Amino acid sequence: MRVYCTNPNCHTPENDIADKFLPAKGKQKFCSNCGMRLVLRTRYIPLEQIGSGGFGRTFRAWDSNLEHECLIKQLRLTNISNAQWTPAQLQYIQKSFKREAQALCHLNHPQIPRLWDFFELSAPQSEESEQTLETAQVVFYLVQDYIKGSNLRQLKNERWSEDEVTQLLRQILPVLDYIHNLQPVMLIHRDIKPENIILDTNKKFYLIDFGAVKQAVTGIPAEQSIAIATPGYASPEQRAGLAVYPSSDLYSLAATCVSLLTLKPAEDLRIGDIWSWRRYVDVSDKLATILDTMLSAERSHRFQSARQVMEVLENQKKSAPTPLPENPPTPLQHQNSLILEKKPPELQPQKLQSSEQASIQPSISSQPPRSLQKWRMVLIGGLGSVILGLLALVSLYTRPHNPICIDDPYFSCGEKSLLQYPEKILGSVDFRQGTEAFKKGQYQEAIENFSTYLSNYPNMPEFRIYLNNARAAKSKELIKIAICLPILKDNGLGVEQLLRGIAVVQEEINTEAKKSINGKKLLIQICNDQQNRTIARQVAEKLMQDKQVLGVVGHYFTLTTSAAGKVYGEPQYGDNRLVSISPTSTAVRETHFNQGEVIDINRYVFRVSPRDFHLAKPLVDYILNKQGSKIAIFFNHLEPASVSFSQGFKKVFGHRGQVVNECDFFEYQNKPFVVSQCLQRAKKQKTDIILLTISRDILNREINKILQDSQDTIVISGPTAYLESVPISNAIFEKLVIAVQWHRSSDNNLSLLEQKSLKLWGTKDINFASAMTYDATQALVEGLRRSGNNPTRKRLYDELSKHNFMVEGAKTKVRFDKNHDRAIDQQNIKDLVFLVSPKDGEFQIIK
Repeated sequence: MRVYCTNPNCHTPENDIADKFLPAKGKQKFCSNCGMRLVLRTRYIPLEQIGSGGFGRTFRAWDSNLEHECLIKQLRLTNISNAQWTPAQLQYIQKSFKREAQALCHLNHPQIPRLWDFFELSAPQSEESEQTLETAQVVFYLVQDYIKGSNLRQLKNERWSEDEVTQLLRQILPVLDYIHNLQPVMLIHRDIKPENIILDTNKKFYLIDFGAVKQAVTGIPAEQSIAIATPGYASPEQRAGLAVYPSSDLYSLAATCVSLLTLKPAEDLRIGDIWSWRRYVDVSDKLATILDTMLSAERSHRFQSARQVMEVLENQKKSAPTPLPENPPTPLQHQNSLILEKKPPELQPQKLQSSEQASIQPSISSQPPRSLQKWRMVLIGGLGSVILGLLALVSLYTRPHNPICIDDPYFSCGEKSLLQYPEKILGSVDFRQGTEAFKKGQYQEAIENFSTYLSNYPNMPEFRIYLNNARAAKSKELIKIAICLPILKDNGLGVEQLLRGIAVVQEEINTEAKKSINGKKLLIQICNDQQNRTIARQVAEKLMQDKQVLGVVGHYFTLTTSAAGKVYGEPQYGDNRLVSISPTSTAVRETHFNQGEVIDINRYVFRVSPRDFHLAKPLVDYILNKQGSKIAIFFNHLEPASVSFSQGFKKVFGHRGQVVNECDFFEYQNKPFVVSQCLQRAKKQKTDIILLTISRDILNREINKILQDSQDTIVISGPTAYLESVPISNAIFEKLVIAVQWHRSSDNNLSLLEQKSLKLWGTKDINFASAMTYDATQALVEGLRRSGNNPTRKRLYDELSKHNFMVEGAKTKVRFDKNHDRAIDQQNIKDLVFLVSPKDGEFQIIK
């Protein structure tokens, strides 16, 4: 028979052993290649490797004592840099591993594989290793039931029926109810997905992968844990690195269900936090409503327990999700003996505004809330955090503290990358060593490593900022500001354009003494609001607490700008209120949308982009010149930017033509055929012009269809249609016309910003978002210069508010009006709004 060596360093792990050895008890064999013992604890004989992940492997094995098959999970203990732990760290981890694994032995549910054993062994090093036997690698093992069956991803290559998914819910929800209500501590699975549910030969579902490879301490932000959940199935709070809750598991279970129903990966069924899956399947309204409620982006809008879902599924009562209490307890309110005394900071759950709650209330009718007593018993840790959460805590506990930067998954100023670059970039030796040196406060070393990387790859603005942050930190004479970006999956290139605008300014300040801010360098704290107003409020709270931060560049979308601005300008902060300058928010203040909500942007938010009616005016002039008179508007009444631009356009358009159709896209996520309906209606009414004010994510999907099916109709839009997905061909020149705040100059007449960009990045390929970020940064820096040698938040606000404040921008000077929006007049409007259209492989200005 074939026996598998479990030494991670063994190059030839398969060994041939006589079949008669299998039933032998207490016997030992050794690997013919590396010398590792093949029979683990003289009992477990690994027969084959059946799985492998980033932090360990799984083996089908034979237990010669109990004479049954079992599953061995192996966890390899090295730190984040793949280096051995120190002896003190290893001793602590060994004790913690034993204590946690002993607790796991008490899990007792027929649909959870039992834990039979836990132990650690020393593995021989490879021949290339220079380490001695005293530092031999320690490998940890867990032994569990082996379930004969297939995981749900392997099971069949066809869509699941409603009955099959309902049966899955009926079997797995009781398992979640069990683990979520363990006493005195509870367990959050954190990685529910098709691969982690097994259907055995008796049609019984099992939930697997609890405490070994993909589990972390409950309540610890995910990015501070070694374990990483599968992003497609993880809840928004888990993807964001926030605390996890029972409803986080319910979200992942629902994502699993819709993936099985549609036979599509979960990440292909949502845009941001909005799911669009119903169009692919025909299921009952009852099941669809249950799944949509479980998939709510806001935690408070989901079912709060598996028991609630079970009751609705079985029609025992139609209960709405239990609302969160006024002051919800965090997972850190209770402690247990398994957790370190020192815990990392985390973003606390925030109370949601009533307007947000009302906008996505589930359709299931309400009953009085269930008791939240069990929910209040949520303790940090949880039995399933066996190993990896403890490793994360040890790593956090032992790493040097860097007071310059905000220690949080949403923030970085040099210790990690926030943009989701490919591994080949983040794995670069120079970049990795640069971030490690920055974390340790070794700024000269960080400068050298970042400089080496950028000498080979200059067009990396995030890394350029980290290089200049290291220069600022080394000098100790610095001023700190922040930039808050809408970083989402796969939008790294777009975010880079934003960073180019601020990085150009910082490079000048930190490398040219005469450009410094009163003798001080500039340090930039990057933060991520994920284009989500709840998260925007949370990161704003973090920035308010960091008294080193004097101002903020951002946020970029109207909703996040408004949400964060309410925090920055909260009267209770007095003179510590914080200025933010939004580069690209264009919505008109006090615009009403979504049947009662108002775009409320307070006076501590300054803006450098022209407002929507300024962008609309040249579009109106253009279509009137083309003798267009009948307009169809595609908009979304739920989106403030869409409503603002539509209203601004109609105000400028006035009675010079006729708006014959206003088509609302608010149901697009569940009814994408609304695109075809709106186009057919426009064609029937013989419109000359279609105005697009719908969101960028919808346009990314539908712009090609709109351009193709609108035939001879001219399509116009604001900046949201300035997309990489637009077909750049001469055939649609002046078919698609977009109003933007800035555009590149001709090669023979480069602006100062373009010259700086060409020198720094090796390309002049920047766009209006880069230019507006540049203008916002220029304004913030000029305000700091005018604040003197001891700038404060209050002085910065006062300087920016003065009627004579002015600074040079990308095309024209930046000034603010009484509302703290960009001052616009007949002279500078020509340098702040441009009409562009695709031609010769790029957007070009329409003369």
